[in-house]
Amino acid sequence: MQTLNIQSVAKLKNDLLNEKNTTEKSENGQNITAEIWKKALNDILDPTSKMSEEDEKEYHNKILRKLKQGRRLTTAEKNYLQIHDPEMYKVALRVEMCRKRFTEQAKHCKSKEEFQTLVSNNMSVSDKDPMKEYIQAAISYEAQNIRKTPQYAALPDTNRKAEEKRTKGKKIKIDEDKEKDNDKKTAPLPSENYGSDLKTLSAVLTTKPVFDNFSN
Repeated sequence: MQTLNIQSVAKLKNDLLNEKNTTEKSENGQNITAEIWKKALNDILDPTSKMSEEDEKEYHNKILRKLKQGRRLTTAEKNYLQIHDPEMYKVALRVEMCRKRFTEQAKHCKSKEEFQTLVSNNMSVSDKDPMKEYIQAAISYEAQNIRKTPQYAALPDTNRKAEEKRTKGKKIKIDEDKEKDNDKKTAPLPSENYGSDLKTLSAVLTTKPVFDNFSN
């Protein structure tokens, strides 16, 4: 059987619902009937294939609630939307794009103040944007989760404190580098009588101890 992709499956799903007698040919020339396609669709991509109509409706509503709450969708839920609700699938894609951009930018914030500014900027969505509700919900959801992390707790409260911390850290590093340079400059140089000192040391080490003279 030829490889399935979500676009062709979604198109086939519509054809099947419209009761079209769809027949295509695989790469090896064998006929693939609409029933085979339908079974492949149900078994592989559609999480509601074995659900009752009532259960499928609840599953659909659950996905919509998650979008309104700003929560992330699973792969199966996104596949479901692409097959059964293409318009909401577009919403889900746009929301995920905005979510990813926000979380990546948040990683570079140096203070809580900077993070709050980032949140405000991303929450500023035009009233004319039909996806405003979903985008703002996603940003709010991610912002709440980020505020619970130890990384956020460790951030300075203000941009000013963050700058002071950065400057202080830079000064400490400079002082450490200077100290290392001074240590190198003040290190004792080898004695000018290094050679004779070695001879003296050698003579001392090879001289028999005084008490050895009494052993004979």
